[in-house]
Amino acid sequence: MRERFGWAAAVMATLCLLIANERPGTANDPASTAPPAASTAAAAAATSNSAAAGNSTGATADDAAALKGNIVSEDRSIISALKELGEICHRMKGAATDLLYESQRPNTVAIGGPTIIGNTVIPIGAAPGGVMNMGGYLPPRKKWVDYFVIQIAQLFPLIETQVTSASSPDNDPTASAVIADMKVELASMKPWYDRLASDTQGPPYNSANITKDASALVTYSEHIDKDRKQLDHIAKKAEKKAERLEKQHQHK
Repeated sequence: MRERFGWAAAVMATLCLLIANERPGTANDPASTAPPAASTAAAAAATSNSAAAGNSTGATADDAAALKGNIVSEDRSIISALKELGEICHRMKGAATDLLYESQRPNTVAIGGPTIIGNTVIPIGAAPGGVMNMGGYLPPRKKWVDYFVIQIAQLFPLIETQVTSASSPDNDPTASAVIADMKVELASMKPWYDRLASDTQGPPYNSANITKDASALVTYSEHIDKDRKQLDHIAKKAEKKAERLEKQHQHK
């Protein structure tokens, strides 16, 4: 009996030793130090699938920026600057128009009855009273010329700043062309502004020159404002697009 038990114990010890040597991850197994190949492949596949899922959305760098609110904020800044430019153009047009009227005041006389002006006798008409145009223009009044020119001198540098710093919303090619046209209009406006500064150094004033200068400032102010309105329309469309992308991202 003792010999049987001894033999059985020896067999069991041998089996345990063999099982221990066959078990993976032991110190005697060289492969136990290498990373599992299956786990590495699975991780790579997961990474690839994640990248593919990101690309399948069709998101671009601009879309990513829009989802963060960057483009929305940029478009709103452009719209705000264009609104300010519109106010400046409106005031410039108003000041130049007032100066234009001041330089074109007709030379008239009031008629309340039979009047003698020089060698001319003006009889009473069917409806007594009124004015009569004697031809030509009255000389511009210095206090009003100075007042309107001061306004124009304050407004023109503001127009220069707004136009030269204008930016294209969403890199739109049409917007870029509009901005280029605004800069051309500004360059054409500048010589007339300089001439007005020279022509209003009097009195005496040259009414015809002041009329030309003021009329040109009105015209170019209108042209710049027309371009501004077109650019504002493009910027608002870009803003709506960016807001839509941002909302889509928030609902995911």
